[in-house]
Amino acid sequence: TKNGSPAAVLISPDEFEGWKETIAIRSDSAFMDEIKKGVDVLKKGKAKLYTLEELFR
Repeated sequence: TKNGSPAAVLISPDEFEGWKETIAIRSDSAFMDEIKKGVDVLKKGKAKLYTLEELFR
């Protein structure tokens, strides 16, 4: 701690890589727009959401 507050955080390398990937995706405005469009299409019932199990049968 530093002055009574946490000074560092330990996370696994996998979690850190996941955070970096999330930041990269969220920083790409064109990619985020595509994701939002896809979510809107799903919400309107114009597309079907499949699980990985369904896709690889």
